[in-house]
Amino acid sequence: MQEKSVGKNAALNMVKTVLSLLFPLITFPYISRVLQVEKLGRVNFAYSIVSYFVLFAALGLKAYGVREGAALRNDRVNFQRFFSQMLTITAVSTAVSLALLLLLAFSAPRLREYRALILILSAAVVLPTVGCEWVCAAYEDYAYITVRTLLVQFLSLILILALLHKPEDDYRYACILVFSAQGANLLNLFHIRKYVRFSLTGKPEAGRHLKPMLVLFASSLATTVYVSSDTTLLGLLSGEYCTGLYTAAAKLYTVIKNLVSAIVVVSIPRFSYYCSAGKTEEYNALLSRISKVLCLLAIPAAAGVFVLSEEIILLVSGEAYMEAASALRILSVAAVFVAASWVQSQCVLIPMKKEKWVLYTTLAAAALNILLNLVLIPRWQHNAAAFTTVIAEGTVALVYHFAIRKHVKIQGLYRQMLHGIAGSALMAVWLLFVKTWDVHVLLRLAAAITGGVGIYCLALLILKDAVAREMTEQVLRRLRKRR
Repeated sequence: MQEKSVGKNAALNMVKTVLSLLFPLITFPYISRVLQVEKLGRVNFAYSIVSYFVLFAALGLKAYGVREGAALRNDRVNFQRFFSQMLTITAVSTAVSLALLLLLAFSAPRLREYRALILILSAAVVLPTVGCEWVCAAYEDYAYITVRTLLVQFLSLILILALLHKPEDDYRYACILVFSAQGANLLNLFHIRKYVRFSLTGKPEAGRHLKPMLVLFASSLATTVYVSSDTTLLGLLSGEYCTGLYTAAAKLYTVIKNLVSAIVVVSIPRFSYYCSAGKTEEYNALLSRISKVLCLLAIPAAAGVFVLSEEIILLVSGEAYMEAASALRILSVAAVFVAASWVQSQCVLIPMKKEKWVLYTTLAAAALNILLNLVLIPRWQHNAAAFTTVIAEGTVALVYHFAIRKHVKIQGLYRQMLHGIAGSALMAVWLLFVKTWDVHVLLRLAAAITGGVGIYCLALLILKDAVAREMTEQVLRRLRKRR
């Protein structure tokens, strides 16, 4: 199979990620104002419970399927065999996961008032298994993924505007939440038939696949625990109001986190392919480029959100959520750690089949996060949840750094970081100046973002940043070709 351009894939995935960024920025202001803080917190608490069972149903297949499938994609016969084995294994895990979720919903007294919401949200447990998203990623089919994402989000927007009008519409919101998050899997049922046919097998070779899958599953579970435990423990210890506040901050943080990690996501199949084919030179070149580009994206993104947290919360969620601004400011710091850990785990450790490092690190981070949440949430509530996320993400990035330093070394990365910090500092001066303007918040944000981006890019060019110069030259070359 002819290799697809990583740059084209990255551009497509950036488009998809921007769409994913715009969707909550368009819909969440409406949702948060219609449902109000308590109802929003109620739905998100229920969804945090369901998310653990969604993860168990997947059983680590997303990372394992992309890694192994990318190495087999040129061999349709073996890829089909592998697909049937994965489908059989995850069909069993999905059935078990769904049964356990229903058992919990009907047996736990604390969850009695959330039972109906959990039943609605339980559809999210089944859809990823039947949709087999990993097949599209293994074949680097990002054009389809981008179009599909646009369609699902457009339909979700229509449903939100048509069906959500008052706080009592929280059950309708739960249905739409499942569709917006997992509805793409319904389209996958038809699209992936160009690569595979749906069939189960009596010989899934579970003994060979389950060990690496369970290691990756445990890593994903630990990550979900230290991400979702904030919402779960807030709901249990502080109530729905604080959960609603944290949801507003976490939603925006997730948007930024997904944006800076978009480049990493499209590169995972290529890293797996280079590792399996022994293409060390190509692997190192791609790793260096992606790491440096992420430095240029993550650092200013974090700085911008840190400075503009009040304006962002006011515009997106309204005055009722202004207490969430402090949590968003804290969470912005975690975005830098997330970008680093994504590169280290998804581009180095997992392609090199050192997933046990990922497992042990995320288990330790999850334990640390839960312990800190139990101690700090009763006192500082949503701000404590944000702070523990920063500690967990920072711990993961630091441990991964020591784990990979013997295997890879990226020349000039620290210089790239200094360039990003220097440019972000100059940008922050402009942002602080704009915050003093007595104009509508939308105008302040527009002026802050456009001027901040311009100042940041100019600073990089003055510093003679190699990556920024290369990207500028590529854009200019493409503009000349169009003329």
